[in-house]
Amino acid sequence: MNETRVTRSKKIEEDDGKLQSKRLGVNVLKKVFFISEKIFNDSTQNLVLERFFHPGKDKATLFITRDDKDIMELLQFAEPRRSWFINDEVCSDGRIYITAEIDVTFFALPHLRKHCTNKAMALDSIHDDEDETVARLLTCFVQPELLRCVTDVKVVNDVCYYKYNHEKTLAWLSIKVKNVIEALKKQGIYCGSSAVSQNYARSEKATDEIINEMDYIQSACDYVGTYLSLDFYEELVQHMQIPSKNPVLTEKSMQKRKSMENLSSSNSKKRKLVKGSSNNSTNLDIFEDNRQMLTDSQSRDDKRETVKEKLSSKERILSTKEKQFAKGAKGSKSIASFFSKKST
Repeated sequence: MNETRVTRSKKIEEDDGKLQSKRLGVNVLKKVFFISEKIFNDSTQNLVLERFFHPGKDKATLFITRDDKDIMELLQFAEPRRSWFINDEVCSDGRIYITAEIDVTFFALPHLRKHCTNKAMALDSIHDDEDETVARLLTCFVQPELLRCVTDVKVVNDVCYYKYNHEKTLAWLSIKVKNVIEALKKQGIYCGSSAVSQNYARSEKATDEIINEMDYIQSACDYVGTYLSLDFYEELVQHMQIPSKNPVLTEKSMQKRKSMENLSSSNSKKRKLVKGSSNNSTNLDIFEDNRQMLTDSQSRDDKRETVKEKLSSKERILSTKEKQFAKGAKGSKSIASFFSKKST
């Protein structure tokens, strides 16, 4: 009887230890998501985090998919030194993940331009050796009827073949820009030169100011351009006849976007993922966006250190206590003068 009690107690302790380790593992991976109710319209709720190529970011980013039918973009809102209090636990990851509806045609465009520019192809025959997710994106989530806005469609033996049409695509993008302009005006979002301050507090000057239509075109084109490659975005700016004196993206922001694309390409070359470790790759993808924040903070720290090195000891600003101490020490003798030999 004693042996059975001892073995049972050992098993209970082992089970408790396993539960604690599992709980610790779950706490580390806790994230805060704001998910659209449209995804939970039935009882399946089979949500999966997947990575697909994002043309605006020039790298693979995270999306939420459901039952190989619905797909939503996963946006991340992050601020430094933020945490979540969940019940009686503290989650050190203070980021917020938000799902947003997207037009999957934007993500099909780079693949159509690459494979269907010179010849018409069926969606199930488009494959990319460098990116295995292309076939899944085109066959599962892209709606074929929406591709008529950017391609020429030919039907042979009940099979649709698509050929990329550049003129159709620019016309389709211009419609997208106009839709964004209507949404900005409907929401009352000001897009003038002082849009940052006037969106928070409406003043008489803001209401009396004449609304410039080009400001809205610039802002809408900038928003649509976040889902396009850099060269395609520049073509859209020219197509919308935006003047070069006041471009949508300044030279500084354009260089920043190019540097981010170069950084993402270099990071993708350095990182090597094992195909079997799917969980680890998902976790790496979730924390991938922190790299840019770390580099920005490091650059700020380096600038502060260089400024400190340039300042000499004479140029250093004295505090009030140091000034009072220096004022009181005027006219006093050093302690070595009391031990010197007196002259006779």
